[in-house]
Amino acid sequence: MAHDAPARVTPGTGHETRDVSPRWVVVVGLALLGLLVGSGAGMLLYQRSLAGMLDRRNPPANPVADAAPAAPPAPRLQTDPRGDLARLHAWEREQLEQYGWVDREHGVVRLPIDRAMELLLARRGRPR
Repeated sequence: MAHDAPARVTPGTGHETRDVSPRWVVVVGLALLGLLVGSGAGMLLYQRSLAGMLDRRNPPANPVADAAPAAPPAPRLQTDPRGDLARLHAWEREQLEQYGWVDREHGVVRLPIDRAMELLLARRGRPR
């Protein structure tokens, strides 16, 4: 078997130039960068063409839809339930504690509950 003699390295002669050429590294890198930029631009153009196609296929919005009322019709959701309950209790307290007309034509009035109990006791006496 014949063996080749090992390559001699002479100091100061430079570097290995047979393995990789720096020019090809730059060319391949630029090609990959161009492929990446081209793919991105192609996807952007495709997306815009699809959006344009959808705009052409869909009919325009109904102009009456823009004239919708600001608030939806009743019943609406409560935005302040505690405040609503407090107002209800105040109204109920007013109905129980103040005089007022219920039906003026028929002479029906509303009395405070304490006064109504006094009048009831005065008419019928104390319950046994």
